Amino acid sequence: MKKVLVAILSLVFLAGALLAGLLFTSFGNNLLKKLIEKRLQQEIPVKTTLEQFSLFPLEISLKIADDSVVKVQGSVGLDRKIDLAYDIKITDLSHLKKLINANVRGPLNTSGTIKGSFDNMKIEGVSDIAKSQTHYLVQVQNYEPKSVDAKVRNAKIASILYMIYQPPFMHGSLDVDAKLKDLDPKSLKGDLVATIKEAIVDRKLMKKEFGVDLPATKLRSDTHAKLLGDHIDIDSKTRSNLLSLDLKGLVKPEPLYTDIDYDLKIAKLELLKPMTKADVRGRFNTHGKIKGSKKEMVVRGVSDVAASATTYRVVLNNFTPKNVVASIDHMRLSKLLYMIKQPIYADGLIKSDIRLSSLDPNNLHGKIVSTITNGKTKPTVLKKEFGLNGANITFKIDQKTNLNKTIATSDIVATTSVANLEVKGAKFDLKKTALEAPYTLYVPDLNRLYFVTNRHMKGDLRVVGEVKKQKNLLVTAHSNTLGGKIDAKLLNDDLNAKVRGVQFTKLTDMLLYNRIFSSALDADLNYNIVTKKGKLQAIAKNGRILPNKMSFLLSQMAKFDITKEVYKKTTLNSNINDKIIVSDLDMISRLTHISAKGAKVDLGNNTMYAKLRVEIQGRPVYVKLKGRLDAPSVSIDAGSIVKERAKKVIEKKLKKQLGNKIPDAAKSLLKLF
Repeated sequence: MKKVLVAILSLVFLAGALLAGLLFTSFGNNLLKKLIEKRLQQEIPVKTTLEQFSLFPLEISLKIADDSVVKVQGSVGLDRKIDLAYDIKITDLSHLKKLINANVRGPLNTSGTIKGSFDNMKIEGVSDIAKSQTHYLVQVQNYEPKSVDAKVRNAKIASILYMIYQPPFMHGSLDVDAKLKDLDPKSLKGDLVATIKEAIVDRKLMKKEFGVDLPATKLRSDTHAKLLGDHIDIDSKTRSNLLSLDLKGLVKPEPLYTDIDYDLKIAKLELLKPMTKADVRGRFNTHGKIKGSKKEMVVRGVSDVAASATTYRVVLNNFTPKNVVASIDHMRLSKLLYMIKQPIYADGLIKSDIRLSSLDPNNLHGKIVSTITNGKTKPTVLKKEFGLNGANITFKIDQKTNLNKTIATSDIVATTSVANLEVKGAKFDLKKTALEAPYTLYVPDLNRLYFVTNRHMKGDLRVVGEVKKQKNLLVTAHSNTLGGKIDAKLLNDDLNAKVRGVQFTKLTDMLLYNRIFSSALDADLNYNIVTKKGKLQAIAKNGRILPNKMSFLLSQMAKFDITKEVYKKTTLNSNINDKIIVSDLDMISRLTHISAKGAKVDLGNNTMYAKLRVEIQGRPVYVKLKGRLDAPSVSIDAGSIVKERAKKVIEKKLKKQLGNKIPDAAKSLLKLF
């Protein structure tokens, strides 16, 4: 028995000696250091080196990710008492991304003390997070934080933005006072006060990043959050020369529930571009209430967007908009165009009723009904943007759209002082961004299009066709007009038109030209609307020249009535270069042949120049047409015909005087004609 007792005491002594060797000797500490370092490297997902380790006295120095150091020193008693000092220096938080599981960057230094016992300790320290002066006090019981008292002073907003990978759009300071107790998420209590002060928007950066010109902008925000266990009372006010936002109400974190009144006034919508990515401008005011849970949250409000009286109700499920009901009244078209950064082509009053029962992009359902009344164009703007003179147009537009899955089907009726447009059953595939829109266009008086054509016309015109757009733009047009028909097709920039059976007299009547030719006209046009170049080929069959200046002069000088000729085939080949048209003409009848090379029409100044070769029974006559298109001057060079007539008169006189005995000298003289 004595031997057993001695053996047990020896074993206890040996164990105590080994433990003391591990705890109190450098050899033991080094052995523990290697074991702990190996364990840390297994548990920590970034490179970790235990540079210094000692238990009595406690000194630990830990290097993380090669450039961050954690130092702890002090004492941990066998009675579980703790008295430690710590110093943490992090060069760049981004190097610890895998460890802290947060996408942040920048330096962080903090130091302080940990005092108390394992089951009741106090952590007190200071930090320079975001270049601030921060003091914090954390009470920990049974390894769980129970209360936090923190004061953050002059945290730099630009540094905070840098930490979360955002450009420094704003400079200024943030103060935070947090007194939190009972940190259980279900019964969290305390007060949180945050103040943004002396904040200034970086105008140069806003201009560089978003092309937004802002005035000098200062901002201040005061937020008080009172944590009351199951809910939080929030009262927040933000003020600047660009926006004003008030939020007041309550939030229940678990389960999430909100009941908040909001009032938003924005003087410059450009300020929101970094967040919304929307390229809009102008002022915007709205106020209303946000109420509901994560499962169903309802946002109600009123707005003055584009000077309107607008009400809206949006239902969100899991923070995703599910349905919308909105009513827009007295919205100004000019204000809307300004807001979306478009030239202010026109003004008018917009009224719209929007009822969308599903906002799922793949399963849309709803209806939008809109009207524009008292519409009137801005001639000066249309002149500047498109070179249109005197485009003073009044209009009214009615639109109805039904949304079903990914298809929007629309009916549009536009009634204007110039023309009427009707679109029935237009379909737009929102997923494929494909459009099919059949239309009917009616112009009751072509003279009203003078601002486009720069010439007076008479008559009316009805056109039917379709607009298609997916990868390519295709516009078709058909009109039964001028005694024939016209079919046109625009494919992207290329315009092709076919004219069949158009009566030339009706065409000249429409253009207010004098009637000069009667025929049925066929023509083919190929034209590029971007380069403004193209070709025109026209054929007229069984044509007759109608009485005009040229026919009168030919009758007088050549003693020939050209109006009795029938031109079975007349061809015209033209090259178009912007407003200049250069043409070759060829006309053949039984007794005549009319041709022209390089005849020129200038639509820009409404003039023409053409030199016609008119062969009458083989004898050429040259006719020049020059001047205004509607009334060109006509001049005729009929030298050969005059010579022939003079020759016949002389021969007749000589025969009368000399009979058939005309001297050879006289015959030689006649040959000169």
